[in-house]
Amino acid sequence: MNYSDEGSGKRTPDQDPNSVVSGDATGWLTSAEAAELYGCSARAIQKACAAGRLSARKTGHDWWIARTDFDDYRFRRSEHDRHDGDRGAREARGEGSGRG
Repeated sequence: MNYSDEGSGKRTPDQDPNSVVSGDATGWLTSAEAAELYGCSARAIQKACAAGRLSARKTGHDWWIARTDFDDYRFRRSEHDRHDGDRGAREARGEGSGRG
């Protein structure tokens, strides 16, 4: 285990998750914590991590996500959803892609 941040109060993926307080707003989140904040399953978060869509570190069976990376991921996803919604609204109005 790496205890280089020992005494700082910050969680790191190298620490035993049972020995630190859950939900540190400035440090690291587990996939389960990230899923709860995002409103999806832990498995969905794990798949995003494994696919490289969400930057994370894997320690044993656990994925650890830096809070800043998680916030960036949420922002990118909300922008993506917003643009998809705009496209759907244009198609519903008959504006489509301009073809045919």
